[in-house]
Amino acid sequence: MQQLCANCGAPIQPGSVSCFRCGAPVASGGSGASDPTLRAGTPPGANYGQQPYGPPPTNPYGMAPTQPGYGPPPPLAPVGVARKKRRLPPGVIIVVVVLVLTAIGGVLSVRSLFFHQQVRTGAHITTVQTGTGFDDQSGKVTGETETFNRGATVWVVYTVTNADPDALVTLKLYNNGRYELQTHSALIHQRTNFYGNSFEINNTGEHQVELYYNDDLEASITFNVT
Repeated sequence: MQQLCANCGAPIQPGSVSCFRCGAPVASGGSGASDPTLRAGTPPGANYGQQPYGPPPTNPYGMAPTQPGYGPPPPLAPVGVARKKRRLPPGVIIVVVVLVLTAIGGVLSVRSLFFHQQVRTGAHITTVQTGTGFDDQSGKVTGETETFNRGATVWVVYTVTNADPDALVTLKLYNNGRYELQTHSALIHQRTNFYGNSFEINNTGEHQVELYYNDDLEASITFNVT
């Protein structure tokens, strides 16, 4: 009986050790029985012993799969950690406020110590004084002072000499160089006379009264309010 190749079925010539078609070895004895160790469908010698799978997938992170630490890189550590703002206890805040107010009061007190009244007179307004009152009988200032408390009434007493007919004297009040919207005007007699005008003071600091004779600034006086 003609021996057939157990792999491809081609006839085997007597004495052949392998199939001339597929190259499969010819089993000795029997009628084309194949080697039981061969896997069906795989010709012997064809890619035998090669890795049955392709190369490992490429690691997107540039690291071999078997390398320790394979996988996505760990998240970056935060640059800084937000800190919760600490609030001062109410007692500390009160102490700070008191110290600030005390310091401000000290500055004002120092300014009061160094305050010096400035007086300017002219050809017609010859004297200027400040005080707590005005004696219209004698024409003199009462309680003369250069320093007043806030809310006090300040009297400005002045003398006009050699006045022109229908002369007009106007007084303007300033606080630290800012106009206080308080103005007094008076018609002046031709003979020498004393005059007094009062101001209600509601702001602290250095004040100045300017006296204009017929619209010309001729005299001025400063005083301090604490």
